[in-house]
Amino acid sequence: MLQSKKGNLIISLILALILWFYVVGEMNPTTNKTYRNIPITLTNTQTLQDNGMAVVSTSSEKMSITITGKRSAVNKVRSADISATVDVSEAAAGNNQLRVNISVPNSVDVKDQSLNRITVNVQKRISASRPVRILYSGSGGANTEATTTSVDPKQVTVSGARSQVNKVSYVKGLVNVSDIKTSETVISARLTPVDADGNEVSNVTLSQNRANVKTVLYYTKKVALTVPVKGENSGDYKRTWKAPSTVVIKGDRNAIDKISSVTAKTIDLSDVSESATLKIEPNLPDGVELADTSDNLTMKVTVKGSSAGNTGSSRTFSISGKKVELSDVDNDLNASITTGTVRVTVTGTKNQMSRIDSGDIRVSASCDGLNEGTHSVSVKASCGKDHNGIAVTPAQITVILTDKSN
Repeated sequence: MLQSKKGNLIISLILALILWFYVVGEMNPTTNKTYRNIPITLTNTQTLQDNGMAVVSTSSEKMSITITGKRSAVNKVRSADISATVDVSEAAAGNNQLRVNISVPNSVDVKDQSLNRITVNVQKRISASRPVRILYSGSGGANTEATTTSVDPKQVTVSGARSQVNKVSYVKGLVNVSDIKTSETVISARLTPVDADGNEVSNVTLSQNRANVKTVLYYTKKVALTVPVKGENSGDYKRTWKAPSTVVIKGDRNAIDKISSVTAKTIDLSDVSESATLKIEPNLPDGVELADTSDNLTMKVTVKGSSAGNTGSSRTFSISGKKVELSDVDNDLNASITTGTVRVTVTGTKNQMSRIDSGDIRVSASCDGLNEGTHSVSVKASCGKDHNGIAVTPAQITVILTDKSN
């Protein structure tokens, strides 16, 4: 009888354990969970930099990761607990297929990942100085304008892959107008590298990430503008011009309230031999400036030859492609021109044409922002003596840029 009771007790314990494991399994089963938009972080970039290289771009910046484990453990995992890293210490110039390393808490495992490798493009690392430009957001009210009186630093060094650094046109500091007063204020602005269109350029670093901006909220006022002109009928030409009749000024309210009109510096047209746009320079008292809307004041001048026998004429010059002057070539690149000849046609009066020869002609092309490879580059022509017009054919030449280290 006693043995029977012991046997029943053992059977009961076994059944209880089985039931316990069943209940625990049902209450805390194995489950999966997918986390999306996990950022991919590049590691050992300093090692890459020490090797004189830098990352241009990656094929992906985010990925999805699926984990598995007991439900209680999975439910405790947050996106911040998961990391995806790529070691770039051994990357070489060009495209590199590098493995993505996943890290999750010890209580769970990785079941699946959307990416096993990514492409990392690497180039030679360079540094270049770029200007700091302060821009403003928001409004200070009608007839006001935020004005920068000084910025420190005025230039910062941009470092990174050559193609990325060459994209950077300036470094932007953004200031909210609501933070500015009518007395000078100092504001710390975060700096962002941007291209010519104002888009942020990635994968570059700045020597300084903030700038101290001295700024003030000025009042604005529209006043009459007078532009004195002389020499309009000098020489063999007849000149007509058109200039704005008003200008917007800014400054302290007391200063601009006293001003109703502005007179510009006299513009001498006697040396203007072809139609042109000339800068107007208003005479302004201390403490008063041109508002941004009037910052680029210009006068349009139209020039025509006189009727004294100097009617239109032209001359065409053939210039060897080897004589085309290339500017803004990256210091690490060699440049060569494959276009054989360009033709430059100069127009003007007969008297003008008689004084011009091939030595007066200059043909140039800019390689600003161009990387290694073959490019079609726009050509510009100029003439060192009086003329009315100039044109160049073809409008573009072929330039080959090669790395000096190759």
